[in-house]
Amino acid sequence: MYFGFYEKEITPPLGGDIPGCYAHRFADAVKDRLFVKAVVLAKDREDMTTATALAVIDAVEISRKQCDTVIKRASECSGIPAGNISVAANHTHWGIPCGDVISYEDTAFTDVCCRLTADCITLACRDLISGSVGYGCGRVENVSFVRDYLLDDGLIVTNPKRSVRHRIVAPNTDPDRELPALFFYNEASEPVACIYSFSLHQCCLGGNGYSGDFSSVVSKLNKKNFGKDFVSLYLAGTSGDVNHIDFINNFKAEYHDIAQKIKTELDRIRPDAKLLSTELSFKKTAVALKRRHASEEELEKAKWILEDVENRTPEHDMTGSASYLLVEYEERFDIEPEELLAPVHVIKLGEAVLFILPGELYSVFGRTLREAVDGKKALVCELANMAAGYIPPAEMLKTKVYPADLCHGSYLEPEAGNKLCEKAIEVLKEL
Repeated sequence: MYFGFYEKEITPPLGGDIPGCYAHRFADAVKDRLFVKAVVLAKDREDMTTATALAVIDAVEISRKQCDTVIKRASECSGIPAGNISVAANHTHWGIPCGDVISYEDTAFTDVCCRLTADCITLACRDLISGSVGYGCGRVENVSFVRDYLLDDGLIVTNPKRSVRHRIVAPNTDPDRELPALFFYNEASEPVACIYSFSLHQCCLGGNGYSGDFSSVVSKLNKKNFGKDFVSLYLAGTSGDVNHIDFINNFKAEYHDIAQKIKTELDRIRPDAKLLSTELSFKKTAVALKRRHASEEELEKAKWILEDVENRTPEHDMTGSASYLLVEYEERFDIEPEELLAPVHVIKLGEAVLFILPGELYSVFGRTLREAVDGKKALVCELANMAAGYIPPAEMLKTKVYPADLCHGSYLEPEAGNKLCEKAIEVLKEL
């Protein structure tokens, strides 16, 4: 088995739109430079039909159109079959202007960014080496917290406002604090790269400066240790319901501190990481997922609220913003397909497995996938190959949490998460 890594800077010009946070923001600084990073794994160094690739972009999300553009160019330039390539975002809320959430499209920049992303894959496959790969799994405490809380009246809310925090009973569930990682070494046993996954929203900053959030800092720290060519590939784990704020104890983790804790844990588990066999297998397929619809009553209520927003927003009821997003979604739905083919990419590297899935999956799905792997040697990469919005478990759609509110950011059928996991596990069994 052969592997190759490459990274390219993609920091946009100042003044560019910064997607995420349901707000209209423009970049006025650069806190951390932005990158695209790629890994290529191949059975044969000369035959790229035996290779699979993953590129990860410092972005909140990436649209299917942009992914398809990257994959087409990367395949043409590298020789890796298009069906073996995936593109993902690491969900930084201070990243490049791409995806379906941007308020306007900077065509000149996104075109160049797609080309650079494809080139990153091509350059990674032109620098394939043999070596060894180790797997380790750590745990990072006190930086990630489930952001859905049960209140004393039985309701569940996301990121509760100050006015209701005194009524919090408990977090709705527990966060996934596992830190699985792959460590890559050349034939001289020198570390050249790592791939790690962690379930935490990369939304830990303030201001309007570009940044890859805590993953940017982890990368810088690793380069100090292992040299400027060392590549740290962060995969956004299942973190649709996990952020850096503990609303019960009024605590907020800072992104540099988060990075330092992740780096410290990676350093701790690296020496004892067990070497994997060099067997490589992979498959990329798709599963059909349907869109949700608002009922006539829900749509009429949303329109009624918008007619007089200030006087029609009772506590825990539909807000003006949720009403606007629902109406916008239903109008937009008329020109979009009712059923989507959601990509599912599974890579088996020795005894470890990499699950590459679309959407912002809730953390329960990460546990489901890990339980399906012998020894739980699994890394999950969400937000891949399309912008699929939040994917909570079915029971959360009956609550008032905003990731369940029907809109362009949460629109898939209640069983979407289960179907994605079932398909991924099915593919794993085939491999």
